[in-house]
Amino acid sequence: MRTMPSTLFSPMQCLGIALVFILCAFFGDTHAYQQERMAVTANDSYTVCHNVAIPPNYAVVGISTNYGCPNYQAITVAPAQDNLRICNLSETIGGAPFQLPFPADFIVKSIEQVDYLRSQCGGATAVYVVQQIAEGVTACSGSHIPDGWSYVNSTPSNGSCQTTVRNELHQSVDGLRICNPSPYPNAFVIGAVEPISACGMQERFVLRAASDGVKACGPTRIPTGYVITGADRSGQCSSYSTLTLRMAYDGIVVCSTSPIPSRYVIEAAVPFTSCEYLATGYRLKYIP
Repeated sequence: MRTMPSTLFSPMQCLGIALVFILCAFFGDTHAYQQERMAVTANDSYTVCHNVAIPPNYAVVGISTNYGCPNYQAITVAPAQDNLRICNLSETIGGAPFQLPFPADFIVKSIEQVDYLRSQCGGATAVYVVQQIAEGVTACSGSHIPDGWSYVNSTPSNGSCQTTVRNELHQSVDGLRICNPSPYPNAFVIGAVEPISACGMQERFVLRAASDGVKACGPTRIPTGYVITGADRSGQCSSYSTLTLRMAYDGIVVCSTSPIPSRYVIEAAVPFTSCEYLATGYRLKYIP
């Protein structure tokens, strides 16, 4: 009679089978973890790997380690709302190869200190308290500012923003007087400079809606598709040059300092005396 072996598998075979089961469980958990958000509703918070896209106006409220994620980084996100405490990018980014999202329609209302051992944000010792943007709301200096908004004044934060000041926000409109460092939309230019102390600077800017032939001051950002066709010292721009901006067209002559819009090239250098101290301009050609 043939005897049966005392064991069905050798020790090495048993080790191999065990490893297969462990790997299957690991990757199964990882897949479930990466797909976790598929079952949540719009009002839920959830945790995913940092490389998974999150909906607009969600914010990162926690950072944790998960070995199933790239770089072992996982984030917990929640729908943004007033007084939500979110992770402070300046500390939690820590060299990690990803950019933490900030809710588009919110600003940083205040900054709170947290104990390192109690931190939900990967050891960060400060969190941002956010608030939805509204006319006249004040934000900590350095806060995300939503598109279409500018700040018009700065005041001491009295500690609510740590050592920074608070900036008063308003929708960007024609004629709005804004602080020198403030952002403004691409559809506007700096139409005048007033030598008035504001926001720690000795001047403030007046916004003007961009249009063909608009007068703009030297520090302005030139809107897409516009060129500089003149420069002088009319006085409305304080110590800066006053620029004449035109929509580009085939054959237009521009100052040699003008940006060249997409699909245009310099056809020739020509005599041109409309640009303050410059004597040469460029004639542009449109390339369809």
